[in-house]
Amino acid sequence: MHESNLTRREFIKAGTVMGGALAMGAGLNACAHKEAAQPGAETGAGKTATPRPFNGDYDVMIVGAGPGGCLAARELARQGFSVGLFDASTADALGKPIIIEAEQQIFRQVGVEPPAGDLIPYHPERIRVFSSRGHEAFSIDCKAYALPVALHLNRFVQRLLDEAIRSGVHFHGGYRAMAPLTGAGWVEGARFETSGGGTADVRARIVIDASGYHAVLARQLPPEFGIAFPEDELHVVSASNHFHAIDADAARAAVAKGLHGDEETWTRVGNYGSYSTVFSFLSLERQRAYILVGYKKTQEAVITVGAAVERFREKQGYFGQELSGGGGLIRIRHSLDKPVANGFMAIGEAACQVIPMHSSGVASSLYAGNLAAQAAAQALKGGDASQKALWPYAARYQQARGRTLAAMDAVRLTLESLPPEGIADMVEAGLMSKDDMITAFQARMPGVSAASIPGRLPGLVRHPGLVPKIAGMGLAIEQVKRHYKRYPERYDSDTVLAWSRENERIFAPLIEKASGK
Repeated sequence: MHESNLTRREFIKAGTVMGGALAMGAGLNACAHKEAAQPGAETGAGKTATPRPFNGDYDVMIVGAGPGGCLAARELARQGFSVGLFDASTADALGKPIIIEAEQQIFRQVGVEPPAGDLIPYHPERIRVFSSRGHEAFSIDCKAYALPVALHLNRFVQRLLDEAIRSGVHFHGGYRAMAPLTGAGWVEGARFETSGGGTADVRARIVIDASGYHAVLARQLPPEFGIAFPEDELHVVSASNHFHAIDADAARAAVAKGLHGDEETWTRVGNYGSYSTVFSFLSLERQRAYILVGYKKTQEAVITVGAAVERFREKQGYFGQELSGGGGLIRIRHSLDKPVANGFMAIGEAACQVIPMHSSGVASSLYAGNLAAQAAAQALKGGDASQKALWPYAARYQQARGRTLAAMDAVRLTLESLPPEGIADMVEAGLMSKDDMITAFQARMPGVSAASIPGRLPGLVRHPGLVPKIAGMGLAIEQVKRHYKRYPERYDSDTVLAWSRENERIFAPLIEKASGK
């Protein structure tokens, strides 16, 4: 490791002290892949990567100690590999102080204890869905379905970090990633700015970018690595959520006036453009209230999310002391066509793995982190960290969850091509049904079930202009499903390039319509 303004002994001492203290405390476009021949890497079938000598700091370094990064670090350390986990935040400030939701089944699936107790801020009894015109379309009995669980993100991440450190992970807080270190077609490490104002170069056999929206490493890789990152604001959402104590008397009065339901979440669709939501919860018994506003970043020219949140709180009148909250940008689109390179993997939002329909990314990050850890472990055991050896992560993700989320992206782009009144018509006419909402919440493959067709027919009769849109959406979903099922099982540059070009061909017209071009 090469450092400037930071000695190796100081670097290791800082990580060891932090780790010991925590252990004792016991937590676009269609992103086409343009592959170029890479020095030292396979460029076609039958060619293998040049063996890499190694004189670095870790077997694996992970940039970003969010859910996926912490999980991947924990799993690799448990298998005996040396793992360095780096984050710009210190351990006590890790994770945004916001509420997120994740599918219940993901925790058992990736070997994480399901959240319970004070990790969970609320348990709604019912979800009610409204159009932007205030028409109630349908409601969902939360006890009848396995719906996502709400959790405090910072508490959840800190619990995962504690588990990772106890498993042997070396955590380094206060290290802000600046750029990847590359050489001869390989990712060799990353350069960090330290909390003391110096810089540190850290090297590893495998580098995992789990840095979230900023995708610090993936976005800066040179073109020859074949990872083209989307920068179009069409795929970016601005969101803000806040958890409050309440004025109990004012809240009871609001319930009596019909401004909100007790122990309910209300979802208002399309209030700030075709892709937007105002999501809220109220509990008189627990004396808590929650508000989330999210919409496309391009809409911020009209009103900021902060102003939209404040407008809602003033209208409701019962919000008291803020207990937690925050906001930021979220990238919503189908995942990177190629999330690996020689010595490198991107996971979570750094690989565009957020659920496009509702912008939730924690479950995808956990899923990807688990797969990436498995692929990295096998690659290290085989002494080969090339993209060919790491490819099983990409293939397993894309053919399963990536396929589902890509189909959801086709739905998302179709809906964005409608004007806000078109979204309201769909909601009020039953063309956007309870089944559709539950499918999105559970991250299942979108589609129209036979049982739901009779309920949709009257809406199609009333709004015949929506028929071509819905038909086109159904066709796009089927194209995406077939295409992602053919995602290359093994890495071959020509095959991957051909797959990526076809992916661009499928999504390009959807993106064009959604952007209004």
